[in-house]
Amino acid sequence: MTITIDKVLTWRDVARVGAGEALALSPAAWARVEQASRIVASIVETGVRAYGVNTGVGALADTVVDRASQSLLSRSIVLSHACGVGPLLAAREVRAIIAAQIANFAHGHSGVRRGIVEYLTVLLAHDCIPDVPSKGSAGYLTHNAHTALVLIGEGSATLGGQRMNGREALTARPAPPA
Repeated sequence: MTITIDKVLTWRDVARVGAGEALALSPAAWARVEQASRIVASIVETGVRAYGVNTGVGALADTVVDRASQSLLSRSIVLSHACGVGPLLAAREVRAIIAAQIANFAHGHSGVRRGIVEYLTVLLAHDCIPDVPSKGSAGYLTHNAHTALVLIGEGSATLGGQRMNGREALTARPAPPA
């Protein structure tokens, strides 16, 4: 059975995805993701100052990042938050984290590009499980960052029972639809 995100994903739905059920977004959820992404694109285009988009984060929130360096900023934020330690979470826990992350993006408040959400759904669909440590100083951001590592070809994951680096995991499973 496929769990479809329309407005709210319940904790039971998250647990079901964690246990292996498929996850999809309704057309309304996709529309919210795309609208928020267009807003962020407009912010980038016009140069309006936005936290974490064209400024640093945390103590560097007042540091403006030029447009040419904004991709590097995004990558650096992922790398800096991937600071987890401890035993790796079980596959069902990582699947549940990814489901919750997708549900959060489906509210349409993050501004993340559709492609990111598509890649996350592909990870679930192909049971590609990023290595996510159980503890992190940045809370859930640590878990999300370890998932994002795989999306940028870093970190590591298990796919088909085989552990591999993030770059191998990206090439070993199908890409999201174009």
